Amino acid sequence: MRTILLVFFLSSISLHVSGFCTSRGISVFPSGKTIRPNTIFVVEGYSLSQGVIEKLGTTYPVYLINGKTKIRLTVKETLKGGYLLTQAVLIPERPPKKGVRYTFVIENLPKEEEKLTVWDENLGKDVAIAFDVIGNNDLIKPIFTAVPQEIDKKNVMYGCGPEVWVRFSCLVNDSSEVLIKATVKSLTTNDSASYYLDHGDSSLFIGHSMCSGAFLLNQGDLYQVTFMLIDASGNTTEWVGAPILFTQPAFTNPKPIVSIGIE
Repeated sequence: MRTILLVFFLSSISLHVSGFCTSRGISVFPSGKTIRPNTIFVVEGYSLSQGVIEKLGTTYPVYLINGKTKIRLTVKETLKGGYLLTQAVLIPERPPKKGVRYTFVIENLPKEEEKLTVWDENLGKDVAIAFDVIGNNDLIKPIFTAVPQEIDKKNVMYGCGPEVWVRFSCLVNDSSEVLIKATVKSLTTNDSASYYLDHGDSSLFIGHSMCSGAFLLNQGDLYQVTFMLIDASGNTTEWVGAPILFTQPAFTNPKPIVSIGIE
């Protein structure tokens, strides 16, 4: 996925194996290098960068740029995550042209924000976020190839805080990149929240990591979740059937790391 600093975009779990959390980061979906003319974008801000997301389109205009051509992106929806994440869905004011490469630009970024770039493994360096427009409009809706179900769960305390999540299977078929809009409701308090998540290796996480996450879960609450699919061209598939019930995982102490010295 496209990242700035060490934030993994649109996953409810950002695993910082180094044991500490960064202070800011901005990421962009889609993560690939190609888009269709009817593309949409989702931009996520972590921690101190949430302020940028909240003012996208006003203080911080967003564009697709090719030479002197600028296509403004407008904010369609803004969602606040439960723990240090905020995201916005953006749509172009007019379709980008097929066969043209556009750079994704957020203007007026504060000096403390890093330049909006992505790591290019082939070049071995950070490059500007750019997309080649290919093909015609993608009008095919994404579909689940299997009904999502709970796989496992975790609740462990680390140095900067707890990691709490419930993992669900998420097998999806589509010709474009796909996000899942999870809507979680506490049947104990009736509070509900929604957030767009990446399904990574065919599963997704409801909860949060030590550093950030889309959903906060309360001990003892009974929850329900539904999943709506949306692809990078804005095609959506609503949830059908009853919500999935789940509870927060019980707290467990992490196993201590034992070092053995040999002389």
